[in-house]
Amino acid sequence: MIESDDLSRKQKAKIDEAAILFRLCIHGFSVFCSPFDGDTEDWVVKTGSGFKKIQVKWVREQRHGMPSVSLVKTAGHNKQTRYSDEDFDFIIGYDFFSDIAYVYSKADVSSNRRMISVNKDCAEKWVKLRE
Repeated sequence: MIESDDLSRKQKAKIDEAAILFRLCIHGFSVFCSPFDGDTEDWVVKTGSGFKKIQVKWVREQRHGMPSVSLVKTAGHNKQTRYSDEDFDFIIGYDFFSDIAYVYSKADVSSNRRMISVNKDCAEKWVKLRE
């Protein structure tokens, strides 16, 4: 129906953030966002043990290999750096075409430098946010 290339980066960000917000609300989390566009965390979620910073990313289809989630952010004019440990508690990749969210904790991605391949074990694992 629609190709990923037909969507701008901004459109993709709005779609994946809305899809994740919807899921967080369904699972009973209190969700907060920054009033400022461009902050590192897309959502802050209240859990029983405090607050968790969430970064939402678009799942990219690769020409070869598994789809993946980027672990880098744009800092300044076209400068990309990996998210630091202080930037997030969870990175959630949203696959628009399969409508699946992949939930990765900081520990899940600690050994990856720039991206992580989607892992079926992380699909819709919202319980991780409660641990």
